[in-house]
Amino acid sequence: MYLRSVTALAVVLCASFNPARVTAQDAVAGKIVYTTPAVVGQKSCSDASCHTVNPLNNQNRILRGADDPGAIGFAISSVAQMAFLRNPLKLTSTQIQNLAAYIGNPAAATGAPVAQVSPASLTFAPTVVGNTAASQSFAISNTGTANLVVGSVTTSNSEFSLVSSCGTISAGASCNVSTGFSPASTGARSGTITVTHNAAGTTSTVALSGTGAAAAVPGIQVTPLSLDFGTVAAGSFSGGLPVAVSSVGGAPLVITGLSDTGAVFPVIGGSCVVGTPVAAGGSCTILLRFAPAVAGPQSKMLTISHNAGTAPLSISLTGIGLASTGTIKTMVEYLYAPLNYFFITSRDDDKVALDKIADFRRTGLSFPVYATQVANSKAISRFYFDQIAVHASRGSHFYTLLDNDKSALIALNPSNVAAPRLPVNEGIDSWAFLPVVSGPGGSCASGQTPVYRLFRGAAKFPDDPNHRFTTSLSVYDAFVALGWDGEGVNFCVPQP
Repeated sequence: MYLRSVTALAVVLCASFNPARVTAQDAVAGKIVYTTPAVVGQKSCSDASCHTVNPLNNQNRILRGADDPGAIGFAISSVAQMAFLRNPLKLTSTQIQNLAAYIGNPAAATGAPVAQVSPASLTFAPTVVGNTAASQSFAISNTGTANLVVGSVTTSNSEFSLVSSCGTISAGASCNVSTGFSPASTGARSGTITVTHNAAGTTSTVALSGTGAAAAVPGIQVTPLSLDFGTVAAGSFSGGLPVAVSSVGGAPLVITGLSDTGAVFPVIGGSCVVGTPVAAGGSCTILLRFAPAVAGPQSKMLTISHNAGTAPLSISLTGIGLASTGTIKTMVEYLYAPLNYFFITSRDDDKVALDKIADFRRTGLSFPVYATQVANSKAISRFYFDQIAVHASRGSHFYTLLDNDKSALIALNPSNVAAPRLPVNEGIDSWAFLPVVSGPGGSCASGQTPVYRLFRGAAKFPDDPNHRFTTSLSVYDAFVALGWDGEGVNFCVPQP
């Protein structure tokens, strides 16, 4: 700091700093103010370029502030080199009074240690019980003018360890104390480090805090818990279906074993490897397939053993093996002449009943279907609409194996109640194959025969709807020429 010649004292500063003569014992604290920079990065009064170590040298007229706080305050407010001490004022009035006392009588500033700890508190990150957190440290500094003697450094909680070699600390020096944290139980933990010394107050403290955390454990989640492979021809195999294994704990998951699922439901791949950790938050897959050797329903359990602390998990595996060939029955077409109504059925009891009714006669057209499910086949479902035609005097049947047709019809009558003009699901009539391409211009796989669907719609035939199913392309074309709607290939049947 610089103290230049001043021509007058500011009345306000004189009142603020009370120019009454200060007592000699304040000089001890004043020496600390004189020798310690008040602002980080700036010089202290004792710097050789300011007023030197000894105020009696009167460099830059420092003695004008001897026992005169007002003169010091005025200099702070007016001397350009001291501008860093104002706005806001960096020294309290007590510090300025003590500084004036020291300048007035440096000999009165007998040496005394001043103890300071920094930081005043330490907080440790959450630490697993039984582990030790990274150590932290604090400094014991002597900002006084005599040696600081440290008597002891102790902690109130043994979970916070100490390493200290601090003894005598000379003026202006410091000593570091290291502390660690090893929680003995979970939850918030706290303690206090107490430093005893020969400075004013005799003790200094540092507050300690940390959290004991439970050890991270692995967790497991598996989806799905069941795999249904559907129907697969005996002697062949399905495509692969995955089981996803997720590591949902705080520690790596280890799959310690997979049960033997045999040749029927073999594990064929995936990224899960027994004994290889799956990082927390990660996942892997187990890929299985269904390879039935015989026809009929089959099942197995895949059991996954692991280190997640819970019982092994089991995944249900199911599938149906189908015979490659099946029993053939005949879908026969009838015409009810009085109403010009076409009807087909493969059910033997229907045929017996209709053959006894004179107005129902066989058209001579028929095609083969399967009596039971075979590989890659789908069910032909039969729906009946009551009172749908000819002034509600007759109903009409509809056949389909297309899933979108079935879903739409079931949605019209989800309770499947018998009611006029609502489709009633009469169950599976027989089994056939999906077309390669359905609709007009459609086709079937090699070795299969297409079944075409015609519709006598209300636009051209009001109040007289009827569907006709035929494998005869010439019949199909002839009825399209009569005004029926040609709906193309609807399903495929085995060749006669």
